[in-house]
Amino acid sequence: MILKTMEFSAAALSDMERFVVAGYQTGRLQKQATEKRRVPSAYNKFIKEEIRRLKAKDPDISHKEAFSTAAKNWAHFPEIHFGPSVKGSKQV
Repeated sequence: MILKTMEFSAAALSDMERFVVAGYQTGRLQKQATEKRRVPSAYNKFIKEEIRRLKAKDPDISHKEAFSTAAKNWAHFPEIHFGPSVKGSKQV
């Protein structure tokens, strides 16, 4: 049977749906479930905690603003990168 563009028989649509679902079950979704997650870096840990701290201080701050401020704070804390012996760090 020849179908025109954008026309599908009920059987064909059902077959396509099964193919898509089967692809997700055997492909990417199943692979993600079995992959190990990487250990968070110092930056990841800092950003997560800093966003929590900023939102606790100012609950009305948007996530975008909090993330931007946290990233700036990371850049201004050399002791995080080089250890506590570096002086002159600033907090935004």
